[in-house]
Formats: sequence, structure tokens, C-alpha cells
Amino acid sequence: MVSKYKDREEAGWVLAEEVRRRARIHIKDKISKENAVVLAIPDEGIITGYAFAKELGLKMNLIVVGKLRVPGTDIGIGSITIDGTNVLNDAMINKYRLTEDKIDEIGRNEVNKMINRLETYEIAQINLESLKDKYIIIVDEGAETGYSVIGAIKSINLITIPKIIVVAIPTASFNAIMNINRYTQHIVCPRIIDSFSFQVRDSYEHYHKLDEKTVLKYIEKIKNENILYTTE
Repeated sequence: MVSKYKDREEAGWVLAEEVRRRARIHIKDKISKENAVVLAIPDEGIITGYAFAKELGLKMNLIVVGKLRVPGTDIGIGSITIDGTNVLNDAMINKYRLTEDKIDEIGRNEVNKMINRLETYEIAQINLESLKDKYIIIVDEGAETGYSVIGAIKSINLITIPKIIVVAIPTASFNAIMNINRYTQHIVCPRIIDSFSFQVRDSYEHYHKLDEKTVLKYIEKIKNENILYTTE
């Protein structure tokens, strides 16, 4: 297991090298910008995704996933796709006694936030149908429960049939890896922690929440450095 990452960019470099090594062993085709696309989960996943894609010479874009939380807290109960499909953590829903109506309300609010983010970030408006028969690499800064990554996988599978979906995350709880493994067995994660108290921030020496200004700055970098994947 690797030690703590200095920051999200270093995590992206480490991930890139690990995917490069795994690809040599497990994938017959050479991963290239012609057959592979990186999809980063914003907000926090954009820096890791940028560093990862640039290191491998791949094109990238964003895939927006809504995070469902217990109202008034940061406690996750699942995720939601842009079309309103829920991926729910039943144990947490039962623990907090959330009714179906309350879950629907949380979901509607999150979809509205996702639409606003799509309009703000612009490049997240990707045509997933164009990813048919491609290697899709989903990147995030880490996974505590895995439900955001699962939401991204379900979003893709609802629209298209990729060659392979690879999940590349710098760090995750053992429970998150087990959850994600139900949807894809192609998981690259150098730092897996078997602890119920696991938090993504604990795997980084320097960690902070990203504001909209920082996300937009990286979107400009992605555009200016010609690594943006588009269908135009």
C-alpha cells in the first residue's frame, strides 16, 4: 500500500503509472487517445483526472454524479444519475429512517444542482453514446462508500456499451471497493483502507475542498492543453 499522497495531482500521476502497468498485463490493446477516454467525477475528482489524463496522453471530460446525503449533514446515503436513477445505501436509509418521499425530495434537489453544474462547467455535457466500444476510465479523488463511482458506471451503461469500464481511484475503503466490484471488476486503487472510519482526506498530506473557481480553472487548463474529449 502506498503512503499518503502529497496532493491530488500526485495521486493522478501514481494512478497513471499503475494503470499503465496493469494495462501491459491485462489489456491486449494499447491504451491510447484513439480508444480510451477519461471521465473525472467533479468537483474533487477533476484535479486527479487532469493529472492522470495528461500523464497518459488521453483525452478527458467530466461525468457529473449527484451525491445523496442525510439532510443537514455530510452523511452519504447513495448517489443519483442525471436521469434521476438512484443508487441507494439501504442500511443508511434504514438507520436514519428516511421515507420514500424524503428520498425523492433529496433526489430532486440534487438533480437540480447537477443541472446547474452542467450549465456552469459546460464540458460535462458529453454525448455518452460516442463512447461505444471504448475503454472508459472513471477517475475520482477516492471513494468512501463507492456510490458516486457506481452512479457514474450506471450513467454510462444506461446510454452506451463500452469495451471496458475501468475505475481508477487513488484511495478507497475496503467496503467501497467491494461495492464497486459488483459493477466492474476492473478497479485500480493503490491505497485501500479496511476501516469503518475511513475518510478520503486522510490519504492526502494536503487536502481541501474545491470551490467553483478552482474547478473552472482546471476546466480552462483541460481546454487550453487540448486534452478535452468532445464529440464535435
